[in-house]
Amino acid sequence: MEQPPEEFSRVVTCAHCHEKQTVRTDGKFGIRFMHAQSVRCVKCSAVFNVILPYQIIGGPYSNE
Repeated sequence: MEQPPEEFSRVVTCAHCHEKQTVRTDGKFGIRFMHAQSVRCVKCSAVFNVILPYQIIGGPYSNE
């Protein structure tokens, strides 16, 4: 069975200004239950929730 990568990137979109940005997630502990996590937008600084199976460990980063 292939091991999942320890880190990988996900693209998320701000619910307020629709700016696409990247967050890094931690996959070394396997898939967990989906849960909401807060992200502060790099463009408008609004805080929005994303639902991901892995813990966010970095970002957000602009996609430009």
